Amino acid sequence: MEQASATAEVFDGKVENVNEHFKSVGRALGLVRIKDLHMGKINDLMMEVKEQDNANDNNASDVRPRPGE
Repeated sequence: MEQASATAEVFDGKVENVNEHFKSVGRALGLVRIKDLHMGKINDLMMEVKEQDNANDNNASDVRPRPGE
């Protein structure tokens, strides 16, 4: 989608320096992809921490004495 709009801008005559235009579009798209990768990694780490917390909570409950013991 972004590539089509960037190309359309060139053909519509809205861009004077085509090389610079595509360089800037490429950089912007690259930054968006990098951000998406980082956000995905952050979400993965948050899920892993939650799972570890749940596992620790489950293990802690096994150690506590049960009523009547």
